[in-house]
Amino acid sequence: MKKGETIIKYDENKLTIENSHGLRILGVCGAKSVLEEANKVVYSREGERGDGIVSVSDFKQLIIKEHEDITCSIGVGDSLIDLIIFIDDKTNPEKLLSYFKSAIEVKDEILGPLTRFYKSNIILIIGKKGQGRNLKKQKIKKHIKKSLIETLKTNNISILDQLKEKGINLDELAKAGIKLCVGVKVDDKLRKKLKKQLIKSLSDINVITLILAAIRAEEDLQHHRIKNVNIDDDPAHLYSDEVLGMAVANQIAGTKAIFNFKRYDEEKPGIISRLGPMTDDVIAGLIAGTMSKIFEE
Repeated sequence: MKKGETIIKYDENKLTIENSHGLRILGVCGAKSVLEEANKVVYSREGERGDGIVSVSDFKQLIIKEHEDITCSIGVGDSLIDLIIFIDDKTNPEKLLSYFKSAIEVKDEILGPLTRFYKSNIILIIGKKGQGRNLKKQKIKKHIKKSLIETLKTNNISILDQLKEKGINLDELAKAGIKLCVGVKVDDKLRKKLKKQLIKSLSDINVITLILAAIRAEEDLQHHRIKNVNIDDDPAHLYSDEVLGMAVANQIAGTKAIFNFKRYDEEKPGIISRLGPMTDDVIAGLIAGTMSKIFEE
């Protein structure tokens, strides 16, 4: 692949960007930042000897997204999203910094809270000589945004992974459900059935949406991102958390689950007692709804 005087080669293990007139490179890789010039940049699973700048990463898949004037290469691995951007534009170091800032802004916008899950390195490359295109920031942002969104559609994380990041795992969900279980024999068969139904409940897009709504709202409110709103003491007039919890329970098992939700919300068994003022209610709804569901038969 050729863009102007720059040659771009890639396979499943390596990306090479080369220009005999030189390249300007600006990057942030882990705790290190790089501002250099070289004729060749290599992004590889394995180190390569020779001239140029070599960046080694443990990506499992290399995705190339071609746009006019811009090539976005994305290395995807376990908890990893690397972004290597080549822009076919001769420019000065100041403009390079401006482009780099745009790339960071888009990455943070698209990944959002997922930046806690993903290690993400960014390398921006521009030719030293060639045609000066003076690309608009909005155009650059548009292409990077499209590339990241298309990549995340098939390389994202599950709601269970998001819950784990909050300290909530499947075993603890099941234990909390069993704690208020009365009148039935609690054995491995029941625990297995409960876990299976929890996973099924967490595959419902409406349940996922309600839980994420509570998690995101709680993060904003706990960090005082919204003016004149304070939930530090879990105020009594805050009842939208219970609305979300009841909605989760109802979505899973209908009206009877709403009554069950009140038990789990009031007694807060197990993991529920350790959660924040909004997350505790949606998790109580998840457990109550799931417990109600497994006893329908």
